Amino acid sequence: MLIVQDLTRKSDDGSGGWLLEAINFELDFGHCAVISGASGSGKTLLLRALIDLDPNSGAVQLGDDQRDHLDVTQWRHLLCYVPAEPGWWAVRAKDHFDNLEKAHGLAASVGLAEKLFDEPVSQLSTGERQRFALVRGLCGSP
Repeated sequence: MLIVQDLTRKSDDGSGGWLLEAINFELDFGHCAVISGASGSGKTLLLRALIDLDPNSGAVQLGDDQRDHLDVTQWRHLLCYVPAEPGWWAVRAKDHFDNLEKAHGLAASVGLAEKLFDEPVSQLSTGERQRFALVRGLCGSP
């Protein structure tokens, strides 16, 4: 279960305003949640705060693991954040995976043909790149 209590982030512009104010929720394992809202309403800020990419306060717990009791690297191995515009550091899609066998299996589950692994990332469609980023995140077993 993911438990979030009083997750808060203040603005860093010196205004003292809130970017996230006392967010609370619980999400059972195996369940999904939808985060919706207008552009600029804080959806990405919430996700970045959960994985501890930006300064924030509050308690976040995943199963028995509490965010504040783990090294940030350990915490980030438990969660996966796939940004809208993921980063690519190698020319070919396959070069972004340590375990190609696992990646092939996951790719099939999101409709990516195995032959796409040999393609340059620059030649993939936006949707294909997004699905490859999802597969890359899931290969870490978050």
